Amino acid sequence: MHIRQIARSELFSPTSGSPEPWLVAASDRLRSLPDPPLGRILVAEDAGLTRAVLGLELRWAVDGRVECATIRVIGADPADPDSGVVTRLIRFAEGIAHVNRCDRVHLASGLGYQTAGTCRDAVGPVGSRIWRTRDMTPRFQQSCR
Repeated sequence: MHIRQIARSELFSPTSGSPEPWLVAASDRLRSLPDPPLGRILVAEDAGLTRAVLGLELRWAVDGRVECATIRVIGADPADPDSGVVTRLIRFAEGIAHVNRCDRVHLASGLGYQTAGTCRDAVGPVGSRIWRTRDMTPRFQQSCR
């Protein structure tokens, strides 16, 4: 499994070799993210196939650190449920926030992702791993705003 950041120009479209429908839908949502350094698009690839994508929005403070990191988009290959790839992408996003001196990663309200035809809540399995300091984000607080 390989995780990397991509540019908006590398996003998938219905004309780019007929990608999976979940990937086209996720790409449409990822296009709404701001350009770097305010937004990041992460992809997890395995054996040359995209298994999951994540869209991260960063709000920078005047002192050069990230004051808020919010996961806005998560998309996963429904043919590969429960592989842990989404969790790995979230950990990678946490790492980006941590390196930029941000102690929390927020989840956009209502965020979920599709796997095997059902929508799974992204908060449950990752909530305990979000970096925190003494100022902890309550589990029910899912947005910076």
